Amino acid sequence: MSGGVDSSVAACLAVNALAAEQVFGLILPDSSVTPKNDTMDAEKLAKKLGIKYKIIQVGKAKDQILRYLPNNNFSS
Repeated sequence: MSGGVDSSVAACLAVNALAAEQVFGLILPDSSVTPKNDTMDAEKLAKKLGIKYKIIQVGKAKDQILRYLPNNNFSS
């Protein structure tokens, strides 16, 4: 869940189709690029929908992976 429209709609559809008890939300922000408001919006939606969720910061993992990839115009 990103806090954006697409993932919010997907979460709502999942809850409607499966029931809140069957849905688990992953909020995977990268603190270097993800606005705090997006993370807060995703968390608010998860609570409103009544689903369990986990926030996992992925910035360090992304940085480690990028160290092993060749340099290109797409990686930061």
